[in-house]
Amino acid sequence: DDLQEALVSGRHRLSEEDEEELMGAMAWAQCSSEGRTFVTDLMQGQLRTSLTCTECGHCTQCFEPFLHLSLPVTASTESLSGAFEELLREELSMCGQWTCPACGSK
Repeated sequence: DDLQEALVSGRHRLSEEDEEELMGAMAWAQCSSEGRTFVTDLMQGQLRTSLTCTECGHCTQCFEPFLHLSLPVTASTESLSGAFEELLREELSMCGQWTCPACGSK
C-alpha cells in the first residue's frame, strides 16, 4: 500500500528494483483476480522475463502467469534440470533473437 501511495502521490522516487516488484505485483493481482480454484492456488505461478539490449542497455520486462511451463527438450537435453537451465539461459539463441524497441538492434 505504501508503494502504491508513493506512486500516486509522486512524492517518492522508486528504485528500479521497487518498480520491478510493483509491476510484478500488479500483474499477479490482475491474474489472480480472474478466479481462484484449488488447481490455480496449487499450480499457478508467474514468470518474469527481462530482455536487455547489449547495444543501448534498454530493458524490457514481461510478467506471465502460468499453470505449466513448456521446457525446451531436444535430443541433447540430458535431464530435467538441463531443460530448466535452457529455459532460464541468460542469452537468446540466434533463432530466438529479439529486436530492441529503443535502438532497433538485434
